[in-house]
Amino acid sequence: METHASIEVDADGDGSARERERLLTDLADVGVVLPEFAQQIAGARRQAAQLRRENDSLVQQVRRLQRARAALASRPKPLPR
Repeated sequence: METHASIEVDADGDGSARERERLLTDLADVGVVLPEFAQQIAGARRQAAQLRRENDSLVQQVRRLQRARAALASRPKPLPR
C-alpha cells in the first residue's frame, strides 16, 4: 500500500472495503462541517464589507480634518498689538 495525502490506496487499485468505508465516513464528516464553514465564510465576508465601509468613512473624515487644518494654517496670523 502507498499513502498519498493521508489516504491509503492499494498499489493495484482494488482498494479494501475498510478503506472505502473510512473514505465514506470522512466524506460524511466533511458534509457535516462544510455548511458551518460556509456560514462562517459568509459572516466573515459581511464583516469585511462593513469594516471596509467604516474605513472609507474614517478616511474621508481624516481628509476633511486635514483640509480644515491646512486651511487654518494658511490663514494670515494677526499682528500683535
